[in-house]
Formats: sequence, structure tokens, C-alpha cells
Amino acid sequence: MNFPKYRCCFGFAHLHKIYSLMPYDQARQPFIPETVNYIKSLDAEEDIALLNFYGWNLSSGCAGTFRISTMLLKKGVEKGFTPFSIGNIMCRENLNKQSVIEEIVQEADDLVLPGSSETAFIETVSQIMDRRLGLFA
Repeated sequence: MNFPKYRCCFGFAHLHKIYSLMPYDQARQPFIPETVNYIKSLDAEEDIALLNFYGWNLSSGCAGTFRISTMLLKKGVEKGFTPFSIGNIMCRENLNKQSVIEEIVQEADDLVLPGSSETAFIETVSQIMDRRLGLFA
């Protein structure tokens, strides 16, 4: 793998929280317009800069996870996905099968050339994510 492991930022505890919310009926409901507007306004770079300003200096792997997670949330909302469908993309079915987001990151890592920039990697993730999310629509 050319780039840092992106799952390091949130870890099991965070994903467990996402997974534990998925069985609720509300998770299958569309986001309300106010939430959609809020999600559309998210800017991972601004948030990372704010965290750094307050002393939470994220490792490159954590920052990458933050960027990719924000990207998934924004693209999912744009396509009308529910919290449940976004959660299914983030969470593994079982311990032996990668989640869809892990597959996307792995595919991007396999495609980018050694020595490529982080920006090129994130752009590759974005393109693969667009293709993969189109399969869910």
C-alpha cells in the first residue's frame, strides 16, 4: 500500500457506533432538508485545519480517513442515500469481508502510481466512489 492505512482514525469503537444505529427505523428514513444542507456545507479541509488549530494534529492516515468519510457522506446525500445505506457502505458484513469503502480505498491504492501525491490518491478515490455509488442507485 502506497498511502497510510485510512481506517486508523475512527477504529472499531466508531464503526461500532455507526453499526449499532443502523437497525433503527429512523436510519432508513431520508435525511431532513436541514441535515442535507448541513452535510452539503461540510468542508473536510476546513475541519482538519480547525482541529489542527486546536491542537488535534491528525496523522496523514487520520486526515485521509476524514476526507474520504466526508466525501462519502456528501456524495451519498447527493444521491439521496439514507443513513442506513451510507452505514452499509462503511461497515463490514463480517470480519472477513471488506466494507465497500475499504474496497474503494484499496482499488484506488492499487491504481495510483508509487510516488503519487495525496491529492491524486483522493481524486482517484472520488472517481471510484462515483462509479461504485452509481451501482447502488
